[in-house]
Amino acid sequence: MFSSTKLFEYLQQLGFGATGTARINSGICADFVAKKQADQKKDSIPWGTLFSEPTISNKVAQSAWKDNALVLFLSTTHQTGPDQVIIRHRKRPATTSTLAKTARKAFGSEPEKDLPIPKFVDDYNHQMGYVDRADQLRATNPGLRRVKRGGWHALWNFIFNVTLVNSFLLSDYKEVRRFRVDLQKALLTRSVQIQPKRLLALGPIPDPEIQHHELISGLLQRYCSICTDPLIKKRKRQVLSDISGNCKSTDAQKRRKTRFGCIKCGVPTCKDHGCFTKHCNATDI
Repeated sequence: MFSSTKLFEYLQQLGFGATGTARINSGICADFVAKKQADQKKDSIPWGTLFSEPTISNKVAQSAWKDNALVLFLSTTHQTGPDQVIIRHRKRPATTSTLAKTARKAFGSEPEKDLPIPKFVDDYNHQMGYVDRADQLRATNPGLRRVKRGGWHALWNFIFNVTLVNSFLLSDYKEVRRFRVDLQKALLTRSVQIQPKRLLALGPIPDPEIQHHELISGLLQRYCSICTDPLIKKRKRQVLSDISGNCKSTDAQKRRKTRFGCIKCGVPTCKDHGCFTKHCNATDI
């Protein structure tokens, strides 16, 4: 669909080879385009006719091959010539096939026949379905979700599915379902071994080997375990005035918050107000 002489030349510069069919607006030789348009009207070109001509830069091979119809090709991986052919077993087109008059003449009275075709055409016929196979393998992923906002999510899903497909192709698995089940089990087993960052941010993990209490900072802000009395005094509200949303919080939510904690016990305590000292004394008793 997107094959063009400019694209194939650019791919060759990057070190990639390509072979594919081309449309009449792909930049292919104008003479081939005229032959194709004339053959669509009269079907006069004999079956097996091959026209070849390189581009002006001499980097892309342009071809027009007459099968049931005249097909335009672009290639940077194959050469064209009388010796670049391969014998393939072909079936005679049906009488109802469009523009199959000249193609039926090559078979004569035989319904099937071994005929020579260009090697680049044979390679294209056998390998052109790899993109469709990749789409089918990605479609088997059950984790797809509908993307309603944010283009990054769609790109991430595509990259994620491509990674799954490539991992399956590089593995020794023959069934996609068995590969997915084993992958899920391995990921769950691995997740148990890794300490989540969220738990690390909530506070220090109690270490029984540490003998002394030590106050550390830089933790996630939490309520102090010592400051149990409400920090904010109750405010008097005027009669018939609006009720503020701040007054709806409970006494427990009005306690002092801190980013400090005891590394030995793993509990949050304030740095000031003597909370850390009270915690040490209460724990050592």
